[in-house]
Amino acid sequence: QITYTMPGIVLACVWRYFPLVAILVMSAMEAMDASLEEAAAIAGAWPGRVLFDVTLPVLLPSIVTGSVLVFVGTFGTFSIPLIVGGGEEVLAVQAYRQHAVFLNDGAASTVSVVMLVVQVAILTVFMRSLRRKRK
Repeated sequence: QITYTMPGIVLACVWRYFPLVAILVMSAMEAMDASLEEAAAIAGAWPGRVLFDVTLPVLLPSIVTGSVLVFVGTFGTFSIPLIVGGGEEVLAVQAYRQHAVFLNDGAASTVSVVMLVVQVAILTVFMRSLRRKRK
């Protein structure tokens, strides 16, 4: 059974946010110069080697960007875990329940601040890594 479980939440979030990553990766693949893969194949690299040594390093920035965007979107999502998750307690649902059900605004605020700090930390690390690569 997948409904009302954590794997169900993960599956629903993948279903919801996959198009975002797919668009980023597909646009990077279309912009990639095909001669890079061709040159590796002519040099004698087998297809798996071409994939790991040429294609993935070119696509890595778009994969990482998509992953960060999906993490931030999924981390703060509320409706999917509330509807699909049932009894599973993710932070967004926990903040809602603390406020609306238990009328404990202090706990709801604490959970919200923890969510904010985690998201800002992830985005800060990502932005700093982008700046280092550009230098």
